[in-house]
Amino acid sequence: MCAIRESAIPLALLVVLGLVLADGVHAQTVFKCIDHQSRVAFQETPCAAGEAETVVQIAAPPRAQPSPEYYRAESRTESMNTRRTARSSTVMSFECRTASGALFYRHAGCPAVIGRENPKANLHASRGEKVRARRIPRAEACHGLRSPGRKGREYDDVTPTYDKNLGRDPCRRY
Repeated sequence: MCAIRESAIPLALLVVLGLVLADGVHAQTVFKCIDHQSRVAFQETPCAAGEAETVVQIAAPPRAQPSPEYYRAESRTESMNTRRTARSSTVMSFECRTASGALFYRHAGCPAVIGRENPKANLHASRGEKVRARRIPRAEACHGLRSPGRKGREYDDVTPTYDKNLGRDPCRRY
């Protein structure tokens, strides 16, 4: 066991010495050799007999620099946090019911009266039905908009495909 320990100490010292010396090396010597046909070769060993030899000193590369720390404005992060809290508040829509029991959903509010024959007709027509409105969370309204076969579905606030493609669908996050 003593022989192993004795040989390990000089080996460790050599490794440490090599690391210290390698860190202090500033240049490297290279030989530029030109043969009789004017071909140039750069090599670590001296040139062969009959070749022209020039000693070239190559400077060591610069030490690696730490990455710079970029300035980041605090106001941007504060505004992002403010924006997130504003979005996190519950967005409301409306559940609208007619006197006859038809149920439909709107995002901007329910009309006071809705036409019976044609949902696109004048909302204040004399033959219309009164509508009761109730505020509900947007998620609940979007879920109701997707339910098929419901009486009153023709009065729903449906977003056109063009607006959905532009990202203007009020239900895209629900």
